Amino acid sequence: MTTSTHGGLKELESRMRELVLLLDGAQANVTTLERAWNACAEHAPELAEAARGAASAAGEERANLRLQLERLVQLNEAARQTVAREQSAIVTSLERVRGARAKLEHLEEAPVTGDSCDVSA
Repeated sequence: MTTSTHGGLKELESRMRELVLLLDGAQANVTTLERAWNACAEHAPELAEAARGAASAAGEERANLRLQLERLVQLNEAARQTVAREQSAIVTSLERVRGARAKLEHLEEAPVTGDSCDVSA
């Protein structure tokens, strides 16, 4: 594995950590998340190079590559779990809103009588 590939994987790991933190944080907006995702995607060539180089790597180099790739897999899984939790929360909120809307549609409006009502008491 070349030094640039090793450095690229380290950089990808750093960018993925940032992405996971953003996904888990309340301040993240679409633009920030998109920027973080694109920063990860920029390192796809290094990841592909590492995967190709894994077959020919030996000894300590192979062990280091394996550890680095395992960390990336763990970070990817953390990101996937965070997205799945957020998706589940959104689905739950939508179901709650739809249920409330359905209840409101079944309620009739109060009849208009023309009489006044003092509610100050």
